[in-house]
Amino acid sequence: MTLISPDEAWRRIDARISPLAGTAVARRAAVGGVLAQDLAATVDVPASDVSAMDGYAVAGEVRSGDLRAVAGTVAAGSLIAPQPPARGSASLTVARSDGEPLAALAAAALEDVAAGA
Repeated sequence: MTLISPDEAWRRIDARISPLAGTAVARRAAVGGVLAQDLAATVDVPASDVSAMDGYAVAGEVRSGDLRAVAGTVAAGSLIAPQPPARGSASLTVARSDGEPLAALAAAALEDVAAGA
């Protein structure tokens, strides 16, 4: 048996196969399938202007080196808006993209924050 390189193996496989023809199916019947062509959205998703950022929501001024406890977590798509932290006390871990800002808070992006001990 002669060994061939991976590139040669892929060349041989590619020479013997071709894509299957696309088939039109109802959406529910398409579950688990693979699209044969691009599919464009017919509506904007999400329906409102939003900005998504993982990070921390804080009340009041935050200076470099300030330490704050994490008082809670707000998950993306959360339907319940938490009480904002009191000025100078804690922060909320935020992963939101629903366009609803937490009242009177500033945001610190996750990549701009160092985890404390």
